[in-house]
Amino acid sequence: VADHLTLMSHGQILQTGSPQDCYRAPVSVGAARLLGDALVFPAQIRAGVTQCVIGTFDAGAQADGPAELMVRPDALALREKSPIRAEVIDTRFSGDATDVTVRIAETRFTLSVRGDAPQSGQQVGIAVDPKRARIFR
Repeated sequence: VADHLTLMSHGQILQTGSPQDCYRAPVSVGAARLLGDALVFPAQIRAGVTQCVIGTFDAGAQADGPAELMVRPDALALREKSPIRAEVIDTRFSGDATDVTVRIAETRFTLSVRGDAPQSGQQVGIAVDPKRARIFR
C-alpha cells in the first residue's frame, strides 16, 4: 500500500497523487481504469449541463460538445423511484449480499445489493451519486 501514486500508461505519466485522489478524481478514463472498474457513458455538454443515459450532471465551465461521463460502480445504487431505468440481466447470491448485473443502453455493470434483490428481466431504478461522477472531454 502506497501513500503516493504515479499512474503511468505506455511510458507516460497520467496522474500523481494520493491513492484517494487518484481513485476519486482521476484526470482521465485511462487513469480511472488503472485503479478499478470505471463505467463510461457517452454524454453531451450543453450550457453547463452534461446529459447521458444515467442522468443530468453539472458540467461546470466545460465547453459544449461531446464528452464522456465516468462513474465507478460503487457510486450507483438501486432506487425504485429513480427515473433512470435498467434491466436486470443476472443475479448471483454472494453471502450477505446479492450481485445484481444490470444493463443500461449497451453498458452492463454489477451492483452489490443487500436485502431483497430484483429478479432477472425486471426493470429497476438506478441512482447516481453526482459528486462521484467525472466528466471528460
